[in-house]
Amino acid sequence: MLFDLVTRLFSPYEFNPFNYNPLRQVLIETVDFDALHSSRCPVKLFLSATNVRTGRIKVFPNDEVGPDAVLASACLPLLFQAVEIGGEHYWDGGYMGNPPIFPLICGFCPFATASSAGAAGGKHADAVAFVNQLLDRGVRC
Repeated sequence: MLFDLVTRLFSPYEFNPFNYNPLRQVLIETVDFDALHSSRCPVKLFLSATNVRTGRIKVFPNDEVGPDAVLASACLPLLFQAVEIGGEHYWDGGYMGNPPIFPLICGFCPFATASSAGAAGGKHADAVAFVNQLLDRGVRC
């Protein structure tokens, strides 16, 4: 109840004026972003964030994923300041649709794994089935 009151009274810019986020240092110390950027990386990762100015989704593929992209993709506007990347500010990608499937379709991914804390039921299984049906029909981007 106190947390709810604080987030209603103070914006993240007032509550955390120095924009300190301890997760940034944890990401830098534990994630090998260079390996993720390598063309030989077997993992295809797509993180999404919402551009604050335009409201459009931005998808960060492997070669653009870094600590800022990770923080932006998990940036809840009522709790954290928007993350600046390349002169633009981003919030959680879920504001424009979670999870985005077009990178999977355009990237010709043979299977998809989706995750959303707010999703219920078999919606992700339906999305995966839909992507596979498109790939079976030879859809190209």
